[in-house]
Amino acid sequence: MRHIKRYVLTCGACPTQYDFFTDAEEYIYFRFRHGYLSISENGIEVYCTPDKGDGVMSFDRVKHHMQQAGFMIDSNSKGSSVYD
Repeated sequence: MRHIKRYVLTCGACPTQYDFFTDAEEYIYFRFRHGYLSISENGIEVYCTPDKGDGVMSFDRVKHHMQQAGFMIDSNSKGSSVYD
């Protein structure tokens, strides 16, 4: 499992979007819209699944899906938002 070093919330709802970066600075794109979740690494979809909702996802649910895709977000991961 790869560790997420930092992340940025780029859109809070409809869609929920994050830019994640691993310890090795690998870019991971997370997008949830219209009940469909996609996680891409370097432009290649590595995880996708339907999920309940229309585009709003709690951060606990985001962490769950990232873990399912092989990425760990923990208290050492630094988060920010374009809204800060």
